[in-house]
Amino acid sequence: QGMSGFGKIVIGQAGKKYGLHRPGQASKPPVRPSIFNDDGEDEESQDPAKVVMSDKHREKMQKRAEKEMAKALAVDSSIFDYDGAHDSIVAEREKAEQDRLDYSKKKKEVRYVHALIAKTNERKREDERLFEKRLVTELKQELEENGDSEKFVTSAYKAQLMANKKWEDERNAKDNFVAKDDVRKKADLSDFYSNMLRGRNVATGANARGASPPKDVVADMKAKSEALELEQQDLEEAMIKREYEEEEEEAAQDGYDESLATESKDAGEEEAARNTSLMPSAAEAGIDQRERDEEQEAIKQEEDSESRDEESRKRKYDGWVPTAYGYVREKKDITAKPDEKKDEVEVLSARERYLQRKAMKKSSN
Repeated sequence: QGMSGFGKIVIGQAGKKYGLHRPGQASKPPVRPSIFNDDGEDEESQDPAKVVMSDKHREKMQKRAEKEMAKALAVDSSIFDYDGAHDSIVAEREKAEQDRLDYSKKKKEVRYVHALIAKTNERKREDERLFEKRLVTELKQELEENGDSEKFVTSAYKAQLMANKKWEDERNAKDNFVAKDDVRKKADLSDFYSNMLRGRNVATGANARGASPPKDVVADMKAKSEALELEQQDLEEAMIKREYEEEEEEAAQDGYDESLATESKDAGEEEAARNTSLMPSAAEAGIDQRERDEEQEAIKQEEDSESRDEESRKRKYDGWVPTAYGYVREKKDITAKPDEKKDEVEVLSARERYLQRKAMKKSSN
């Protein structure tokens, strides 16, 4: 009762809740209407003139849009085919992904393998050149020792020489092109500034990957390749002409030999015909062809017999005697010589002896 005079005691701040309680939703501030928006107003409060102007403007924009669409469709009928465009894009992506997978499955080549192969081929060419030079040196030494001799060049060797000449020309052209652009041989920076102005400098991205070479470089390389092709054609024509001339010379030489052989053959035939015409016929000689053949055979036998007798006498004088197995040398020396006196039959020739025997045979019959 003593404290009743002080009134009710208040703990905390007035207007706030203390303790556990569920918080309520925060109140949103009221939306302020836009000064350019007339949607919130009633139609009765809108100006009829403004409504008519907005409809006309909407119709005008619609007609303009329709005209633009008609122009676009005239250019490309599928310009508004969004589904088709989406499908093509998806198909391209799938194809690219499939190509990437196929490429990853393939056997990958060693890096820089093409450059290594080209370098290997170049070294082979250089080895062949050195071998040919050594052969030429050895051939010169052989010519100095043994003198000049006949040479033969095959078509395959000619083709190899032409290929080597073409390779040397291409290599020289490449070396000249590289030496021309060597910065260490430039006297000043005029070429550098010229390349900068023409867009041919590396710093400006002129030689970026996939970029085409300058037109003047392409024209220069094309002119050099055409000149090389013309030179190769001239060389081939000269070689063909030389082969044709050699064939003509060989044909002319063969024709000259054939003409000489024909002339000699004709001369021989004429001589034989003349001798035949001078020979008496079988009727004029009074004997037939058979008798003439027998006469020739007998004469030949007589001559063979004489030659054998002469050889026998000669071998006998030298110490050789005839036996059943041939001529053998006698052990004792033969000093005695046969009688050198010959009868009349031996003195006569084989023809005379044959005629004599024939006459004796006819007289006995």
